[in-house]
Amino acid sequence: MRQNERDIQFNVDAYTAKLIGRENVSKLEGAVLEIIKNAYDADAKVVCLYYSKAQQCIYVLDNGTGMRESVLRDHWMSIGNSSKKKNFVTDGERIQTGAKGIGRFALDRISDRCEMLIISETGGLEWTVNWDDFNEVKKLSDVKAKLYDTDETLLGYVNISKWKNHAAASIISKLDLGHTGTVFRLYGLHDEWNSITILYFKKITVSKDDAEKFYYKDIKGRRNLTKEFGGIKIYRDHFRVRPYGEYGDNNFDWLELASRLRRSPAGLGHQTNNWRVASEQIIGTVDISRENTNLDDAANRNGIQEGAGFEQLKRILLIVIKEFERDRRSIGRKLAQYKKNQDKLQKEIQRMRELAEERRKWEAEEKEQKGPEMNPEEVFDTEGDDKQKVERFCQFINMLIESAEVFRTRQEEKKQQYLELFEKRRQGGLSLKEEEEYIRLYKVLSSYGMIESLPDGVLTMEFEENR
Repeated sequence: MRQNERDIQFNVDAYTAKLIGRENVSKLEGAVLEIIKNAYDADAKVVCLYYSKAQQCIYVLDNGTGMRESVLRDHWMSIGNSSKKKNFVTDGERIQTGAKGIGRFALDRISDRCEMLIISETGGLEWTVNWDDFNEVKKLSDVKAKLYDTDETLLGYVNISKWKNHAAASIISKLDLGHTGTVFRLYGLHDEWNSITILYFKKITVSKDDAEKFYYKDIKGRRNLTKEFGGIKIYRDHFRVRPYGEYGDNNFDWLELASRLRRSPAGLGHQTNNWRVASEQIIGTVDISRENTNLDDAANRNGIQEGAGFEQLKRILLIVIKEFERDRRSIGRKLAQYKKNQDKLQKEIQRMRELAEERRKWEAEEKEQKGPEMNPEEVFDTEGDDKQKVERFCQFINMLIESAEVFRTRQEEKKQQYLELFEKRRQGGLSLKEEEEYIRLYKVLSSYGMIESLPDGVLTMEFEENR
């Protein structure tokens, strides 16, 4: 039986700000992107991020609409109470990207202290907070930010006259920034901003056979851009949704293309099995919008909520990729078959050249046995009673008969030699040198029709096996 009813109030620990800020936004890029998104949502046309090494400060300036004090108090200072939940189309007809009401806590991921200048149509405000204050109290409501009225200007607040990069300062000073905007000054940075980045280039190679078969361009020395541009990336209203397509992250291959490839590893020109694209072979973007209500951002702003909508998106994309694979596979098969036919033709041409060369050598050997050449005009000039002419003609006829007999005898000898080698070969007793002589005799004798021709490739195949 219930008794003594009373209310118990929920309390929020101040550490919650750390959970949804510094510990929720895992990467610096994501925190910076949250600031840029706020500028975009405010219809800003100019955003400038400048790092001052001398002051160890980051300035982020935009010329958006700014916030009135009422918006700052009711929404900016209230966790989860975003002004963009229902009215998410701006006066500039942009679809606003924020909706969770926690993006401002990403500032804690960048620095310990934040100073913000806001200039709206109603005037200027300066808001400051020290994120370390959230470590010193128990209740979130006990942490206070400071708010001041101010007449500061955008360019004055970023100390543009002290920028070491004079070229950047000159460009920003000449821009028409209008009369409204926002500036962040971030101190006590958590990351190293002046480190040197070293780029390594990975050489991409293509086998000579594939280059000839599929008519690939010469890519020798081409830079591997997989790290910067590879994978399939998602953009919501023109802003990147990480970590999809993020090189080195587990979600680089968020469509699991690698597992598809392992199940069907056939090459592009395979005539029966299906070729699959690898995750690092594909570059693409998927554009979604906040209007896609079944594709909500995850609470930590790191990806999209898993669910039926996201699974449906992945199925649709795999169907699209499958169509691209089918189209490329059909071309690959035709090119592979064409290359196979060309190789067969070249092989036949080479075989005919070898036969012609063998015949030329044999005829040269026979020519050496004929003796001195005779002038045909002198041989067949038998008019008159010149006995020398008759003798010369008879000598020529006898030489032809002798040559034909020698040629026939040599043919029979070679045929007999071939038959002996054939029998020895059938018993598997040929040496490498005898195998070569056997093939040479076969080519020569078959060209004269003295033995039956075997199917093309049989001799060569068997010879290669023996070698």
